[in-house]
Amino acid sequence: MKCLKNLIVILLFCGSVIGSKAQIVNLGAHGGLNYPNMKVNGSSFSDLKNYGGLTLGLWARVGGMFYVQPEVNYVWSKSAINGAGNTQANINMHHLQLAVSPAIRPLRRKGFQVRLGGTASYSFLLAVNNNSLGINRNDFKTGAFHLGPFLGFDIWRFTLDGRYLWGIGNQSNQSNQSWKSDFAQITLGFRILGKR
Repeated sequence: MKCLKNLIVILLFCGSVIGSKAQIVNLGAHGGLNYPNMKVNGSSFSDLKNYGGLTLGLWARVGGMFYVQPEVNYVWSKSAINGAGNTQANINMHHLQLAVSPAIRPLRRKGFQVRLGGTASYSFLLAVNNNSLGINRNDFKTGAFHLGPFLGFDIWRFTLDGRYLWGIGNQSNQSNQSWKSDFAQITLGFRILGKR
């Protein structure tokens, strides 16, 4: 875990260095879908089904061909799980996601860009609700680290981003359970400030 925290600090530092050398700053907002791939191992649960969720957030890009993109996102996801005695419940999880993406723009044309890079994020768990299995916020750790690649496109002021993030570590506070979340995110956004 300490290694991951150091990695995020390094990425933030690199982003600030890139930003100090560049004059290109973009600010925008985006929203879209996320698909969780939560994996649960424990004595009380089986047959997990993952459903879609929503992502809403703000982003900034600082840099030229090489840039960094910090984001703050609200992420909601839904899963259904079977408990003992064929008890089924929907689990809604709400997160505040802080993400940073160092990236490159290998193709930059007027009105069109291709972007690719990697993302490191930490998702703070805000709430767990709408379930009847006795699962609550205290059953989970404060949050989770995720790492993964992304690919993005800009057409005029519109942005389209897709990424897959792998969860690092166990999110459960219970000694007999393992909760791990991977998820895919697809967002459509709009550049509010900035020329390119």
